[in-house]
Amino acid sequence: MAAAAKSAPAKPVREAQGRPAPPLPAEVEELAREYRRLEAKIAGITKKAADKAAPHRKRLDELWDTLLGQVREFGSVHAEKSKLLYGLKLEVMGTFASGTEIDAAAVETFRLALVEAQQSRTLGHVFEKSIRWTLLPEAATFLRKEHDEGNFPDALFVLYARCSVPKKLAPKLVVRERTKAA
Repeated sequence: MAAAAKSAPAKPVREAQGRPAPPLPAEVEELAREYRRLEAKIAGITKKAADKAAPHRKRLDELWDTLLGQVREFGSVHAEKSKLLYGLKLEVMGTFASGTEIDAAAVETFRLALVEAQQSRTLGHVFEKSIRWTLLPEAATFLRKEHDEGNFPDALFVLYARCSVPKKLAPKLVVRERTKAA
């Protein structure tokens, strides 16, 4: 019995300092191969589904164009930005939203015209004054140099450092061929 225990291969110690050791290359390889196989399988299924759905998608787009045109022309007003077109058991609602964008140059022209026409009393009722400061891309280089040369106080350099806040991005996973060591 003792001989049987000695002949069994010893499992390597996979723990160091209370935390698990990194996976073995063979384990990584196994998981990466499975990942790649499933990724390829899903890509194939997706392509087949898209090919199968293509004629239906085309017809659906045609119907959407037709129904929207009919609702726009013949529908009855349903709400502020929508119309209804009635069938026997179904109805089609079309919503025709609209939006606006502000042209900054036109706003400035309008503001200057108000001032010139001596209508400056209306500025507070029509406009909100805001000043926006943005950091230049070369700010870090300039401030680092100034700080290192003693021309920029530590307290201000710390405040500058707080201007850049790291942002978490969604994790990414790419499985690729292993590169050979040079």
